Amino acid sequence: MSRPLPNAAFDLTLDLLRDPYGFIGRHCDRLGSDGFRTRIALRPAICLRGAEAAAFFYDGERFGRAKAMPPVTVRLLQDKGSVQTLNGAAHRHRKAMFLDLATAPDRVAALEQAFGRAWDAAQERWLAAGEARLLPEVNLVLARATVDWMGFDWAERGGRRFSRDMDAMVANAAGMGPRSWAALMRRRRAERAVRRQILAIRQGRHPAAENAPARKLAFFRDETGELLAPEVAAVEALNLLRPTLAIGRFIVDAAQALERDPALRAALVSDPSLTEGFAEEVRRRARYFPLIGGTALHDLDWRGTPIRKGSWVLLALWGTSNDPRAIAGPERIDPTRAHSWREQGHQVIPQGAGLSAETHRCPGEWITVALMTQATTRLLRLSYRVGPAAMKSPPFRYPPSPRDGFQMRDLRLR
Repeated sequence: MSRPLPNAAFDLTLDLLRDPYGFIGRHCDRLGSDGFRTRIALRPAICLRGAEAAAFFYDGERFGRAKAMPPVTVRLLQDKGSVQTLNGAAHRHRKAMFLDLATAPDRVAALEQAFGRAWDAAQERWLAAGEARLLPEVNLVLARATVDWMGFDWAERGGRRFSRDMDAMVANAAGMGPRSWAALMRRRRAERAVRRQILAIRQGRHPAAENAPARKLAFFRDETGELLAPEVAAVEALNLLRPTLAIGRFIVDAAQALERDPALRAALVSDPSLTEGFAEEVRRRARYFPLIGGTALHDLDWRGTPIRKGSWVLLALWGTSNDPRAIAGPERIDPTRAHSWREQGHQVIPQGAGLSAETHRCPGEWITVALMTQATTRLLRLSYRVGPAAMKSPPFRYPPSPRDGFQMRDLRLR
């Protein structure tokens, strides 16, 4: 039987900042409900969790992204005019392009091959030095692989600087102040560089291959038949580049999981078929995106509770994926669990819920799992030791990352 959502407190801003990942689930448990009302920064908010809430939030044309997330977060991760800010037919039309670029088997295989080549080249340096900081190094591997796969000029991107620019967008998306302002400047620099290459492709001055994602993007036409403005095309190019580089943090999460549980490492070595399941579990557990926001596009009803047009709704992504009522022992990484991004469901939703072709679910999950699986396989072939700083993150840094970038010492092949 439905009942009105309870009020958790007048304002829970500080509580959200202290623990954004457990925030919604903790108050839902306390209130015995899958949702509650509160205020965040004095703005009225409705907070929801669980598979049913995810289906309500993602399926159908119920919520938009306008004014749903902090402006700095939107500008660093999406920016104006991107596919994530669109709704309806415009969103579906542009999303179809991203699905083609991110899920076509030949394109995923090409990116995996580029990643393997870039990892092998980097690994030679690591072994020669006997050490490596995994996070910045794997970010560089991903940057090189993705830029080459896209069909852009690696030299034009500036190598390590470009890799650092991409990572800064992710590392500071949940922050505020000088670090976030600097990240915005880095994003603008990256957008200008990519825009130059988009224009060069259109003008025939850059020899991107016919089937290269960069060429497809440069000549993509929106639902009205018009080419995207160069600024918007550059934004969308970064929406392929930046999320792929962000996989570096998942890979470091995988390395930490292997370090915490030697038995798990041994199981993966003994049965490599478990590696993809391990990647899915690391993704589920990773403290990456804690929640997602939306604004109601029209009057709605949630289990008998009216939600007025324009209302701000927050859905727990991490809290839903780690709900103990649905997943036994959610804190345990178990590669034999039978969940996969291929199900396109509503229970394990680290990168969104519902059907990628119809909702705002991230289309890059196949790429994410594929590259995490390959990276895990390669990590299992290495022997190294790490210190305590590799397993700890500074407080109030979201998403978290190791203090030392996961420094691997005495590095050699097994």
